[in-house]
Amino acid sequence: MRWTNLLIAPAMLLSGCGGAAQRTPLPTPDMRPVVERWLLRNCEVGEKGIPEAELKQAGGRAEPWLIEAFHQGPDAEKLRLNREAATQRYERLQAFLQRDPDPGLDKDDAVRLQAVTREQYVRQAEDNFALAYKAAALTGLGVVGGEAGKRLLDSVAADPKSPLHATAQIALARLSGKR
Repeated sequence: MRWTNLLIAPAMLLSGCGGAAQRTPLPTPDMRPVVERWLLRNCEVGEKGIPEAELKQAGGRAEPWLIEAFHQGPDAEKLRLNREAATQRYERLQAFLQRDPDPGLDKDDAVRLQAVTREQYVRQAEDNFALAYKAAALTGLGVVGGEAGKRLLDSVAADPKSPLHATAQIALARLSGKR
């Protein structure tokens, strides 16, 4: 009898039976690509609206993936690809600044750009990418709604020291407009 209860109790908790209602839907693998397209969108011409429409259609099924994306940030492979792209951008920028004595910038700005090391440039690009990824997750929560997502948005919006404070407030305002 005790073994039966040990097997049934987790199933009841996951199904929302037994008085323990499930608050966040379980992630479904089919939602991962939809959420990834949303998180990595770049708003280029022709792309605008497509990832958002997919996310709206996914609704609450995308919520657990967005929450995970906010908490975990981009994975190692995405960071590696971003680092490679940033390194290439840095090399092109430095080559341009070396090649063109008058790059169309204020002379002081050009000198400051030349003084930035590859490591500084790439680190800043990594930090910007990770922050934008998390901002996209919060913005996505404003698209799909959901109670767990709203709680996360409330938490971030309530923290004035968070760099994503304003993003969470905007996502909450969007949610309020839906209701």
